[in-house]
Amino acid sequence: MFFKRRFGRDIAELISDPMCRGILASDSRTLGVSAVFPHLVKGEYENQSIIKSMYRNKVKEPEFVGNSNEFALKAKFDGWRMMNFNHGMEQLPRAILNILRDSPNVDIYENSPVDHISVRNPEVTVTVKDGKPRHCDYIVSALPSFALARALRDEQIGKHLSDIKFNDVALVSLEFRDISFDLQAFGCLIPSYENPAVLGIIFDSAIFPESDTTDYKSCRLSLMIGGEWFEKYFGDAQSCDQDLIRTMALDTVKQYLGITAEPS
Repeated sequence: MFFKRRFGRDIAELISDPMCRGILASDSRTLGVSAVFPHLVKGEYENQSIIKSMYRNKVKEPEFVGNSNEFALKAKFDGWRMMNFNHGMEQLPRAILNILRDSPNVDIYENSPVDHISVRNPEVTVTVKDGKPRHCDYIVSALPSFALARALRDEQIGKHLSDIKFNDVALVSLEFRDISFDLQAFGCLIPSYENPAVLGIIFDSAIFPESDTTDYKSCRLSLMIGGEWFEKYFGDAQSCDQDLIRTMALDTVKQYLGITAEPS
């Protein structure tokens, strides 16, 4: 209602709704604007207008500090907005792991699932599946909130973490052979009043054409499906009909991009 009251129905349905679906896989009408767009709420309060606030607080280009390496400088001067890795996102944590292995005062435990975390100031105890407790002063967790909640099951914060809602999203990646893709864009987001089950389409061939095969002309797309509407259309994520999701993806590509061929 925040955007509808201030900008009208069209802005709410064609901009804020698809944006919340694409970023958060959620219904914009159920989200708290103070949590999702705090800068807009703050700007309106300070300037009595969202438009005035956006004009007065234009986003500045990030500044490079310190001794930036050649790669970072190239990204700056060539105006990069996105990048990928030759071997996928896994390449980044593996590179970090290799650096840490050779660093002093660093112990790495692999294949050691965390069973329990106990917080007793000023010490934190982490117990893994092998039963051996490890004592530390601080913990930086990269676990999703529901997994961290299980580890902190005896702590008050664990109960709060378990209340955080997670939406299931299916990612369907498609390649179409002998089809050229001429749309130069990141992709498109689909308003919920058109097709609630499909959140959006990513134009992979337009974003990273170097990842296309060189053996033949192709078009690669990825569809985000479900989100807050997953259970309504597909049921439980663990036992859903994957053929139904694939069929919906192909129907969406046909409807919005006019592609009727079978994916290769």
